[in-house]
Amino acid sequence: MTDGSGHGPHDVTHDDLVSRIDVDVLTSSRCSIHIAHLEVMLTVTAGCGDETSFTVTAGGVATTRSEARLKCEFELVERLVSSAPETVRRLVHDRPRDERVSWRAFTPYDAALQNRLAAAMPSPDRDWCPAYGMRTGRAYDVPASKVLPIWPCLSPSYAFDGECDASGLAAGPSGDVRRCREHGLCEVLERDAMMLAWRVPGWGVADLENLAAVRPDIAAFLDEHRLNVTLLDIGDPDLLPVVICLLDDEGRVVCGTACALDLDAAIQKSVLEAIMLWHGRRSAPAGEDPGSQDIRTSSDHVGFAWTRGSTVMEWFASQPRRALADHVIDFSKLLENCSKRFFDAEPLVVDLTPADAAVYACRVLQPHACRKEWNAARPFLGGLRFQSVCADVSRANRLPHPYG
Repeated sequence: MTDGSGHGPHDVTHDDLVSRIDVDVLTSSRCSIHIAHLEVMLTVTAGCGDETSFTVTAGGVATTRSEARLKCEFELVERLVSSAPETVRRLVHDRPRDERVSWRAFTPYDAALQNRLAAAMPSPDRDWCPAYGMRTGRAYDVPASKVLPIWPCLSPSYAFDGECDASGLAAGPSGDVRRCREHGLCEVLERDAMMLAWRVPGWGVADLENLAAVRPDIAAFLDEHRLNVTLLDIGDPDLLPVVICLLDDEGRVVCGTACALDLDAAIQKSVLEAIMLWHGRRSAPAGEDPGSQDIRTSSDHVGFAWTRGSTVMEWFASQPRRALADHVIDFSKLLENCSKRFFDAEPLVVDLTPADAAVYACRVLQPHACRKEWNAARPFLGGLRFQSVCADVSRANRLPHPYG
């Protein structure tokens, strides 16, 4: 990749964007929910010289205004750093020096679709970023297309090697490297569990205690707004708790999900995310209901659940119940378990931190983990992980997933 092959956001500063963050406040007698959000259009110049615009969104939800804004600001940092021209120039190279991990390990389509994509690409494994094993420290090279969300804007369409969302991106204060990496891995494991819980008949889930036992103030908020809540642990018992909050507003449903080393923290995060999605859906103008195969964006998937709430609730009600697992809470043990669960592939981290920055930013990747797709016509129904828990793919739930 030459220096002129791509440029990222320009003519805008971080402080300028932060000043544009808006905060909505939802109230009840016991607490207020603060929802910070930002959406801005930025521009990149592709290798051919054509300018392409893309949307950067960031959000944060908390019970205080300052915490919601801070979450939104760090999510904004994740998006900007991973789209910055300096990041592309510093990280991307075309001469792999270390152990390479193929794009196929991060793109769990079925084998036939993977092969069709590979046949259309002149050089499937061409542009790389350096990564390090989170357990061993070993050096790896991973595809740039699976690290940088902006990559499709910088590459010709024939180089497409499958969708890749922003899960695993994390940013925080420069002295909080370990927490950022934990956060990134939690996001990746969250996506893995929530897709298996939606796709695989027989994926075990555990009913969780009433929200009032964890956050009575948020439970009161839901009661006052006449929202019914169902909480399930859908995480892999050998990894971390992943909580789904099914929030039902008279048959209209949103799904908040969260993964954390602590179950109570995951419960709180999933409920707050569900409230944020609920607020967004009820505030959105009514639009056409896309068909199941026309769903291509995060908003489309949330809309699917909102308009087909009974379908979503019935699916999770049909999944077999298991006892609440004694999940791993030691991070070193978690890394070991990830390597075992994902076919001897350890979690990887790519350092995205800009030079002389006061923040740390990274992207965590787990080879072979299940991923969330946007294009409902091309669901991720392949890969080692999915096939290991769904031996009969013909029985998989092929409906669009309900997650934003």
